[in-house]
Amino acid sequence: MRKTLTKLLLSLSSFSGVLYFYIVGRQDIPFVSLHQLHINDGHTFLIRNLAYLIIFGIFAYITLIFTRLAFQTGETLVVDEEKPIESVAVPTYIGLFVIALSLGSMSQETSLVVLIILFAFWTRLEKIFYFNPIWLFFGYRFYEVKSASKNTYTLVTKRDRLKGKHDFDKLRRINNYTFLEF
Repeated sequence: MRKTLTKLLLSLSSFSGVLYFYIVGRQDIPFVSLHQLHINDGHTFLIRNLAYLIIFGIFAYITLIFTRLAFQTGETLVVDEEKPIESVAVPTYIGLFVIALSLGSMSQETSLVVLIILFAFWTRLEKIFYFNPIWLFFGYRFYEVKSASKNTYTLVTKRDRLKGKHDFDKLRRINNYTFLEF
């Protein structure tokens, strides 16, 4: 149960960038008005977006903590090849960001239904749905790696510039395709 909840949190955390752009496009959190705070209009945009970024950053960090607690260390992986996957995942995110921004012109109910459907599809993409751009600010890198047995996995690690063959131990297996190293 704890692993399932953590996987859901990981999915939501990786999807939070889409939610951020949805909120920015609407200029407010759905069903909550920040205009009631009576902040000077010149500063409202800056304060609001800084608050959103801090909230999503804290959520991403908390998700990392839950992941550390939910999944045990002990998996090993011998890597023969690796390549960063940011160049593959970022275009997917940009497409979702554009969709999220365009949802601002729809009614809140309709746009929330579209977001829920997008999130449902997002959780089905097991190979990339844990990619979280906020983790890049925490020093994590995302790699597509090929094991010695020629299987392909996603590896999330703080190691930088991986080249050649590597042995990883003490990995946490998140799903059949994703390993995380703290």
